[in-house]
Amino acid sequence: MSELPTSAGIRALNLLKWDLALGFGSSILATLWFASNLKQIIALFAWNVIATPVLGPGAALTGAALWREASLQGVASVAKSKNTLGIVAEGREGQIITGVRS
Repeated sequence: MSELPTSAGIRALNLLKWDLALGFGSSILATLWFASNLKQIIALFAWNVIATPVLGPGAALTGAALWREASLQGVASVAKSKNTLGIVAEGREGQIITGVRS
């Protein structure tokens, strides 16, 4: 099987380069959506700028997603602790537990 002509090969590599850049670039930019204030936006932007070249775009996305999940768990635990009138929670086996906190 013969190789692609040079111009077609260069075009294919150029297409793949831009596909990768736009795909990861838009995903990295989308992680800024995880922030809830300006300080978090700046921190996520700095994380993406530093982590993407050092660790790679996949690791940068994973780090941002893990940070988001940790912050969501923190919000959920704070909301549960502030809920003094009624409790709605999920038990170990998935059943819904309701009750009044004493």
